[in-house]
Amino acid sequence: TKFDQVIHILEQRADRNELSPYLLVDTPGQIEAFTWSASGQILSEALASTFPTVLVFVVDTVRCASSPNTFMSNMLYACSMYYRTRLPLVICFNKTDVVSHEFCMEWMKDFEAFQDALDNARSDEGGVGGGGFYDSLTRSLSLVL
Repeated sequence: TKFDQVIHILEQRADRNELSPYLLVDTPGQIEAFTWSASGQILSEALASTFPTVLVFVVDTVRCASSPNTFMSNMLYACSMYYRTRLPLVICFNKTDVVSHEFCMEWMKDFEAFQDALDNARSDEGGVGGGGFYDSLTRSLSLVL
């Protein structure tokens, strides 16, 4: 395959010390297409079998700030990548110059803080949608975090 050729070139450059200590590979498309497609699996397995490999999952901090449900969706995607690839995973919060990532860190560490955020989001919506399937699912998923 073409990617085998890329791996071969990278191996040759690594042998000649022509590579940086870190190589970043930005995969195209959406996470679902990469994580659950055959080509995504081929790329990640080829890299991981040749080089030390760590996945980086980039989270849009601004979007998470607007909704605890969006935050939980991102965490679910990150978990799916981790369990699908079985590779180390780093979660990176972007746009922290616009919105601090501290609330995300708190939600990951403090179950009750996340539950409070869900309650506040529901009350901000006038109680609309409270107790539905999505709300219940998000609350259950927060236990996993």
